[in-house]
Amino acid sequence: MKKLFLASVARNILSMFVESLDRPTSKFKVAFIPTAGNVIKENEFILEDRKKLVDLGFNLVDINLENKKKSQLLEEMNGVDVIFVAGGNTFYLLQEVLKSKFNEIVESFVERGGIYIGSSAGTLLAGPSIELAKNIDNLEDAPDLKSCTGLGLVDFVILPHYDDEEFKKKIDENLKKYKCNYKVIKITDNQAVWVDGDDYKIISSAPITNNFKNNN
Repeated sequence: MKKLFLASVARNILSMFVESLDRPTSKFKVAFIPTAGNVIKENEFILEDRKKLVDLGFNLVDINLENKKKSQLLEEMNGVDVIFVAGGNTFYLLQEVLKSKFNEIVESFVERGGIYIGSSAGTLLAGPSIELAKNIDNLEDAPDLKSCTGLGLVDFVILPHYDDEEFKKKIDENLKKYKCNYKVIKITDNQAVWVDGDDYKIISSAPITNNFKNNN
């Protein structure tokens, strides 16, 4: 059954994810993918998400997608239970995902019951399109990217950082500018969308409704 934890800022809410696990975090091997942040100078947020995972007791293996073949990634990811895709430039991330065929790995991994965690760009990547990141992330960092089609792990687009005034303004502008044929879910930096099979719920460190919604 498909399981995804799609956050705006993962470190702010990972503790709630841990509460749902059926065994200790020390029993989980996590593939940590920092690639989206590699083209951003001030990318301390990558280290902060990674540190949170370590502090929570997960076993991490760091895997970059640049200049990798699918066979190399499969070897590096052998035995992982969780894929964590960190934030950064969503366009650059998708470019490297497609070059390395990481998208094929993730699709198969999720189908087999592996857990996918996204943070910011990693969350937007999971949807059907990343087009709504235009004018937010720098498209020029991904000169080889030919399409904005995302992983399609869910059939809706999750837009993070909606409580940040700068991001909120750009998101609202993009929603008006670009035709979006998908359901859009806007989340704050203390929220995540937890997907379990065909159902999903928005969870938050602040009190909100946590009832599952059917995604059909």
